[in-house]
Amino acid sequence: MVLGRGTQNYTCADDTENSTPVSRGAEAILYDVSCLAANYPSLLHELPDVLVQLQSSVQYYMTAVFQRLSKEKVVVGHHYFTPDFSTPVFDFRITPDVKRYFSGSKDAGISATTYASKGSPGEQYGAVDWLRLKAGDKSVESKLAYRVHTAGGKAPANCKGRGGSFMVDYAAEYCLFCPFLANRRVSVFGLFWFIFGFWFSFSTGLMQDCG
Repeated sequence: MVLGRGTQNYTCADDTENSTPVSRGAEAILYDVSCLAANYPSLLHELPDVLVQLQSSVQYYMTAVFQRLSKEKVVVGHHYFTPDFSTPVFDFRITPDVKRYFSGSKDAGISATTYASKGSPGEQYGAVDWLRLKAGDKSVESKLAYRVHTAGGKAPANCKGRGGSFMVDYAAEYCLFCPFLANRRVSVFGLFWFIFGFWFSFSTGLMQDCG
């Protein structure tokens, strides 16, 4: 189980309300939340709504802080699309010993929940759909992937004032059927508690539970 935080990318043919934004894939950093999913699922499901509110600079700073506090990697991969924007990719090959890789296509989808965060301030256009993705031939160790508990990411209804390319912040949980994720600790939970001023001792207790 991983948590993705990044942008859904779009382009507009012109800046009028007669044009509709066209999807140009997405980019996101993937955080390991497998232990949190097993032990504190209700907390995990709140995190996309929290992370989508963070500016990218804050996100990167907090990642660095909690990477220093953790014995395991906080960032476990990256999500992006192939150059023609046709295929989503989840690439966990951030170290030479990791071979896990997923690329595929949409197999099914439903609308996000009505209570999902509509997005960050100034970008509250709605949460992107929940999806099921079927793996392609190049995937390693994963046959299916799910995008659930989404926050933000939808494009505005039209292109008025937005000619060219633009990005919309989003966050989501991704479930990939990879055995290696089940054996990792989670550290991204610390980001949630740090932002809201909870006791560090409590977050330490969570880390012990994930040992």
